[in-house]
Amino acid sequence: MPSLAIQAQISCSEKLIQALALYDKGQLDEAIALASSCTEAENTNDRWQAHRLLCLSYLASNKLSEARNSAEAMLNINPAYRPNALKDPVDLIRLLSTITVIPRFSLGLSVSAGSNLSLLSVPQSYVLGNYSKNYDQRNGLQIGTSLGFHLAPAWMLSAKIVASTHFFDVQFAPENWEMYIRERLTYVDLPLAARYIVNPTDRVRFFAEAGPYASYLLYANNDMRAESTGNIDHRFELNRVDVRDRRNPWNWGLNTGLGVYYKLASGQASFQTNYFHSLKQINKEGTRYSYGDQMYTYLYVDDDIYLNNLSFSFGYDLFLDYRVYHKRKGNDQK
Repeated sequence: MPSLAIQAQISCSEKLIQALALYDKGQLDEAIALASSCTEAENTNDRWQAHRLLCLSYLASNKLSEARNSAEAMLNINPAYRPNALKDPVDLIRLLSTITVIPRFSLGLSVSAGSNLSLLSVPQSYVLGNYSKNYDQRNGLQIGTSLGFHLAPAWMLSAKIVASTHFFDVQFAPENWEMYIRERLTYVDLPLAARYIVNPTDRVRFFAEAGPYASYLLYANNDMRAESTGNIDHRFELNRVDVRDRRNPWNWGLNTGLGVYYKLASGQASFQTNYFHSLKQINKEGTRYSYGDQMYTYLYVDDDIYLNNLSFSFGYDLFLDYRVYHKRKGNDQK
């Protein structure tokens, strides 16, 4: 009884020193028993050292299943641990290399400039005379944040919130006139995607993604200009005309993307391109003929317009949390 009381008073740091000495002497069962008593220690380093010593002892005892459990426990405590060839035995290094550690969550900031190209689809055009409209699609801007939840080494769910601007021009030429319309739209985009990562443990990793998106219109305005090409020089102009009441507040559709990651510091840099295919017209059909000034002065009414776009973005994702990915006989377990 006195010896048990004395043993209970020994700190885990001291127990682990004793267990290491037993391991060095080849007294593996005694080392395992002593190290096991520290796997629930309050001190994180003591817990980690206990599992490391257990892993070494199990490897030396050829108890490979128990060794793997202890190695996974090591990485659960310190997922960022990288084996050291000077301090870690070859068998431990080899075992740790077979265990996949994936980020649980990642938070990213993606920024791009001049790389959000509007790709309009106009299934039906409306005119007030004998002319046709020509659309010129322009680059916009975008900036946003992303949150990723990793389901498995190669699979993750991605959610983003992105502020994006879109620009396009409309030109047409009624008799003796040239008309110019420039429209600017600002949206908050909410894309969701399932992402597949190729070779997820490599430093350079390619990925593909697909999913739905929704966009809410924050602001929309038009510049309108009419210039006479006849004998009399006339010019009419309106700038920054608010047209939100002619635009649907919500847009939605599907997005697909391709990209590449590069592991960098405690996160990853990324480059990706996405195509957003709209399933809803941006114009309100019921307001097409409701604006007399633009109809009679500029001979303009809205077409049916779907706002598709192609975006290119650079970003950096910071890993917020990690977990060891466990795989047992074809069944994935956390």
